[in-house]
Amino acid sequence: MRRAIAHGTWLLLVGLCWSACREVSVCEGGVDCAAVATAGEGGASGPAPSDGGSPEVVESAGMAGQGNANGGAAGLGAVEAGAAGLGAAEAGGNAAGGAASAGPSCSADRADCDESTLTVCETPITFNFRHCGSCNARCEGICSNGKCKPGQALFDRGARTLVANASAAFALIAAPNDTENLHRFALDNGADSVLAEGLKPDAKLLLGANRVYLHYDEEVLSLGLDGSGATTEAFSPRGFGVTNAGVYYTSYVYNPKTDVDTYILWFRAQGASAFTAISSGPECYILGSSSQSLLLTRATDDTWEILLANGAELTRVGDSPEEPLAAAAAPDAAVFLVANDAVPSGYELLWLTADEPPQHFALEAEPDTYYLVPAPEGVAVHLVDHYSPFVRIFSAGGAQSVPLGIPLSSTVMYVDERHVWYSWYGAPDLSQHFLRARQFEPNDLLP
Repeated sequence: MRRAIAHGTWLLLVGLCWSACREVSVCEGGVDCAAVATAGEGGASGPAPSDGGSPEVVESAGMAGQGNANGGAAGLGAVEAGAAGLGAAEAGGNAAGGAASAGPSCSADRADCDESTLTVCETPITFNFRHCGSCNARCEGICSNGKCKPGQALFDRGARTLVANASAAFALIAAPNDTENLHRFALDNGADSVLAEGLKPDAKLLLGANRVYLHYDEEVLSLGLDGSGATTEAFSPRGFGVTNAGVYYTSYVYNPKTDVDTYILWFRAQGASAFTAISSGPECYILGSSSQSLLLTRATDDTWEILLANGAELTRVGDSPEEPLAAAAAPDAAVFLVANDAVPSGYELLWLTADEPPQHFALEAEPDTYYLVPAPEGVAVHLVDHYSPFVRIFSAGGAQSVPLGIPLSSTVMYVDERHVWYSWYGAPDLSQHFLRARQFEPNDLLP
């Protein structure tokens, strides 16, 4: 229902945009007039989908020409001059935007930017990529505390997934004959090396302390971080997870005499050659993993309990909520995204820690995706407020005080100590690309 209401509101805003701006620009494809005008400022905008695609995709397709002081043509790859997100940085940072529209006094974090008499102080400006700090000050990186932090393009080819550590990012990129290649991108100089070619598609990519893993439905392929020692692991996992401590997988054994399945959780410590069974019994499923811990759920006589695995040690942190929308492992905690009609947004995070009461963190806006991204001290959530997407990072103490605004048509993929990584769909072929943006500075993390 929330999605239907949001879409109806979008159509109303498009109609208002046409009415207010028809004398100076044409709002094609449902894009707001301000975005159309901005797209023409530095190089031609990228091609719009011929089928009248969504406003988000049309807007991303035109990003390449915005703010390009060097006159780069739209549609160039994200690494080339004039690429989306880089023009503002090359011009010396975020270009100054127009002042907030005249009207009622707004709080410091909002402004009246839509030039409509029907709304007042409707636009957040501390994390809005279109209005970063003031109306019409566009940011193609991350908008944090009303300041634009330029993005850095990693690569400009379609990719499906990404994991990263302090020195490199690893991505599966489409290759001929319906295969994929595993690429490694050095973060200091952007050097691209292919670690494995001709891989079967649709692997889940996971990163361990010294190996990268590709999890298929019934097998796991692993390689060293430099591509050496490629091997197919000698087990057939029902579920699979990786932490810095080691590797986990689940299997089950059926006993025809008792008509009972026994589920086994296996663990292989970092550097060891053999697996050890650390749990055996009723149904057991791996829900996710991060560098610190593995998250799993296990059936009991009357409920599903939630467990965290740190090495070979299992810790119970509570019972599973009903119909969770997403789950993630945080340091020493299990985190669930759940619906809750008692809070304004309709959603909250349920934070489960051993020997402590559950914590409930209400989300201030509706999630843009039902996906929790592991972060160094907790999880990151992708939210959207009045068509302004942003990232909110949560830890055991609650929400980070500063939200991080990102462009439309973006999906947060990974968060580390210094950067947030997100994918976006853009020119020239509307395929998926990856960008990282500077994120944390001391002032960003102050309450």
